[in-house]
Amino acid sequence: MTQNRTLYLIDSNARMRLDGNALRVSIPEQADTLIPVHRVTRAVIQSNEIDLLQACLEIVRRGGVVHIQDGRGALQAVLHQPERDGVHWARELANRIEHSRDYWRFQEWRRYQEYHAWSLVFRQGICGDFQSHQKRLMSYLVHFLPELDTKNELHWLRAQILAWMQATIDTEGLQPLARTLRNKYESLETALLPALIIPLLWAYVRWRRMTPDASYKDRTHFFELKSASTLHAQFESHIEALRYTYQHVGWDRSDHLFHRSGRSTKP
Repeated sequence: MTQNRTLYLIDSNARMRLDGNALRVSIPEQADTLIPVHRVTRAVIQSNEIDLLQACLEIVRRGGVVHIQDGRGALQAVLHQPERDGVHWARELANRIEHSRDYWRFQEWRRYQEYHAWSLVFRQGICGDFQSHQKRLMSYLVHFLPELDTKNELHWLRAQILAWMQATIDTEGLQPLARTLRNKYESLETALLPALIIPLLWAYVRWRRMTPDASYKDRTHFFELKSASTLHAQFESHIEALRYTYQHVGWDRSDHLFHRSGRSTKP
């Protein structure tokens, strides 16, 4: 997988337009910045500027994703290409999941990913569920910053992860996998959210405790640093575990009978 490169345009005075094969970002009293369009796989924009449309469409045309937010950071719209075929191994994995009769495989994978991720935070005896772990971490933050609106901050962090996952699935070519799971009334983003948010929330709580006056830009900077490093690496490990879960599951097209490890179940 490739590492996402996200362009944030959240300064109210910032302007962006397409300049050849680059995006020209202009901020008053600062030199213009030229960013090659092919390096942008995701853009987060808070602006009503009409001239942005051409630049946004060029990002999407080159395979990127644009998230448009309001002034509070809430997601308002997503621009991305129509659903594509995705990468070869994602199509193959989607085909295995599509024809698998063992629903427990996906649920087992989901449960193991959660337990492993939570063990990175709660090293001594994992007990309880996702909600209890989340509440435990937020209570730690409230203890040190009782005046903080933790509900809104948790909602913001959750929204950032979901938007980031949606963009990553799109740019990494995992659309076939996401579509197959939706057809089975599952969601890749929803399945991975509990595993991804607990370790990130633990890092966020510690950082927030040390920066009680952090602005929206500071929080955005924190998330971008994490999404480009630990969050991306964790996402990759979860997807690789899903591939491993279904690596011995196949579909025999000759007799249309399900088989495992090359052994047909044909009587």
